[in-house]
Amino acid sequence: MFPKQGPELGHEEACHSFAFAIVRQAEHAVTVEVLAKDTATPIKGARLRLRPRRYTGSSYMTRTDQGGVARLNVPGGVYQLYVWGDQYEKVVPRVKVDRDLAIQIELSEPLGSWRQFPH
Repeated sequence: MFPKQGPELGHEEACHSFAFAIVRQAEHAVTVEVLAKDTATPIKGARLRLRPRRYTGSSYMTRTDQGGVARLNVPGGVYQLYVWGDQYEKVVPRVKVDRDLAIQIELSEPLGSWRQFPH
């Protein structure tokens, strides 16, 4: 809260709320390769969200590169992995990160209408 100043400044009292998150330092690299199941071709620009199983408001997000690969640096823990591309999505309910990991995801489940984001 900012106190009201004298009339010479012409300002009224004001307040503003803000929030921030504190996360542990990244310990491990999680590399995810995203492929189309039918053709085994890499999906560029697929979105990934790695969210702690015990959700505390922090999640890690990125997109795959031209080769369909994305990398996230995260603290150790247990996560849920959400991956979605042009027409398909996949949820991996439990990913234990206690070392560097490489995961291959094949997208084949139809994208839910609630997830259809503009490109």
